[in-house]
Amino acid sequence: MFPRLTEAIVKKQSAGLISNDDLNLNWELLTLVRIRKKNLFTHFQPRDKYKPLALKLNRITGEGLSLEPRAEILVKDFHVSSCFGGGVEVGGGSTDVQVDVTGEVKNVDESSMVTLMSEHFSFHDLEELSFRTIMLEQKVLDILQLKEGEKLAFVKQRVFNTGPVDVSRETSRSGSIGTKFLGFLSVGVKGEKADKYKFTVPENKTFAFALKELIIEDGVLRFSSESSVRASTEIFHSEKVRILIEGLQSKQNVLTPLVGRRYLLRDLRQILEDRDALSLLEDALDQIRYGEYQRPQSEAVVWFMALLDVSSASKDLIEAVHLLVSALEALPDNTAAVLAKGGLETLNCIISMMGQLVLGQGRQLQPQLRPLQEDEELHWVTKFLCSANNLSDLVANWDYPDSSPEGVLELLYVSVQGLGLMQHNVRS
Repeated sequence: MFPRLTEAIVKKQSAGLISNDDLNLNWELLTLVRIRKKNLFTHFQPRDKYKPLALKLNRITGEGLSLEPRAEILVKDFHVSSCFGGGVEVGGGSTDVQVDVTGEVKNVDESSMVTLMSEHFSFHDLEELSFRTIMLEQKVLDILQLKEGEKLAFVKQRVFNTGPVDVSRETSRSGSIGTKFLGFLSVGVKGEKADKYKFTVPENKTFAFALKELIIEDGVLRFSSESSVRASTEIFHSEKVRILIEGLQSKQNVLTPLVGRRYLLRDLRQILEDRDALSLLEDALDQIRYGEYQRPQSEAVVWFMALLDVSSASKDLIEAVHLLVSALEALPDNTAAVLAKGGLETLNCIISMMGQLVLGQGRQLQPQLRPLQEDEELHWVTKFLCSANNLSDLVANWDYPDSSPEGVLELLYVSVQGLGLMQHNVRS
């Protein structure tokens, strides 16, 4: 009966919620969940299987996630009156629900009034995670190893009852049922037999939950975007914003092989001090892409290419280095060199500001880090990212015909993200 009740609530409330079919599972926030999808059928889409793990997201990341739970009333005085084989009514706040059924075997499920609370993380906080990457320890990867067809997620929302809920089912055989819902249950049965079952759901039990998918590749944890779940929100009203976010996420995938490549970063920093050498490095990587590699006219570039070991390096690594170098070369003045010398704290701050801009909160975050403040070399990055509240405003006020704000944003993202990944420690 409990699964019927939770299914009815989810059907009425939100397509993004998953009904809880086990009263003993409470689906606490941040709980890691293994998802197994079944692909046995062509047209029928069976319910995914969800298995909560004895781990929470904050325990495996080892980093602060800046996620603060919020609680608010989802619906007041909600009740369910459902009849299988006849009419179904699900509503909130109504004091009179009538179900009339005639048949051989009928089930009527009822619940008393219930107020449901939603405990969740804000959409903005969750979407900011989409711009982050986290290195996982090997022991964590061993625990989380997924089989084919499985996915990993964490609980981002939980819907629970604020008080006890009475739930009942009346089954009648060969007869008619007249049901009038007035607070609890009043059912009259005509027929040979009627069975009635009832129980009470204690307070603070999870009726439904929602998940945010996690992506793990090469030991790096990434977060799926909320835009696929909330495409109708005002933040994502612009097709341009959607395309931009998808583009940045695709770049993030390409950059993943750079994780922990400190040996490359050391020599890359030297090259970034000389813009001519940087241009030669980009040319060399372009040549490799097209199978036309020639020895560069720069010993620093030659040494870097030797470290990269083009002959044995994976195609994915070469592609990641090429993308990063191309972005750095396109940045103005000595921005690339300054970024490369900056610490992870500075790089993460820039990523955070980019997230704020995309989410429509560009002017709400003013960085306190010295490299990004006025009179410092990276202050133009701060002015650019905080000059408008959202991307639409930035585009509307853009006065540089030779470039676009989306293009500058992409260059910054690739540069900062790539340099940040190279500074990560590879954990064993």
